[in-house]
Amino acid sequence: MKSVVIFGLALLTVSNCDNLDADPPKNPKQKHDSFKLALQWPYSSCKNPKLKCRTTIPKQFTLHGLWPQENGVELTYCTTHKIPPGTFGSMKDDLMAYWPNLTTDNFEKSKSFWEYQWLKHGSCSFENLEPIPYFEKAIALVKANNLLSMLKKKGIEPLGQTYTVKNIVNAVKAVTSHYPNVKCIVEVKDGKSTSYLEEIHLCFDDEAKVIRDCPYRFSKCMESQPGSKVRIAKFSSQDDAIFGSINGTAAAAAP
Repeated sequence: MKSVVIFGLALLTVSNCDNLDADPPKNPKQKHDSFKLALQWPYSSCKNPKLKCRTTIPKQFTLHGLWPQENGVELTYCTTHKIPPGTFGSMKDDLMAYWPNLTTDNFEKSKSFWEYQWLKHGSCSFENLEPIPYFEKAIALVKANNLLSMLKKKGIEPLGQTYTVKNIVNAVKAVTSHYPNVKCIVEVKDGKSTSYLEEIHLCFDDEAKVIRDCPYRFSKCMESQPGSKVRIAKFSSQDDAIFGSINGTAAAAAP
């Protein structure tokens, strides 16, 4: 039985599918005014047929990226400054846990993935910001915002049920006091379309310290309406009980 995955918007990209061989443009004069923290639900992201996911899928929201923005537009490739050798060693455990490459669980093979994230996004983050502070900031924000915990407080669990986009947005807002952006991936199977929650984005100020409302909070999901219903892809059958064992508190901003 074949299924086809269609993205809600043409702009949709999955970090692990980015082209590492692309010759990036250079925009050294760009200046960001905000950040978007993109957190992905791996079980939905792995529905993308272009993403050949590894066998062990993380059972938590993981980092897609920390993206500098200017007037709501993503800034990219601000410099060709590359990461010095040995940069990732001190962050290995955190990177593998919170910013994993969904296509491999091999640390050495994942380095090119993180290097690309720096080149495309991190290079636009702060003037003269070095790679290590950028990655440390992104990881700190993920740790401070436990989306599974936020959703569970409102009875939303990744067990295959359907919820409205508004329910998901409000569950996050109840903890952070600000509106997130919700992004979906659509699977078409036997002529029927099913919208799955793929990402939740949290928006911050220009120092990635103060959380604030995200624009276009309903724009990424099927029909672009807050009443649209989305499904949260469930764990595999042997993992169904894992959600109940996930604990943690959620905060709005990292130190």
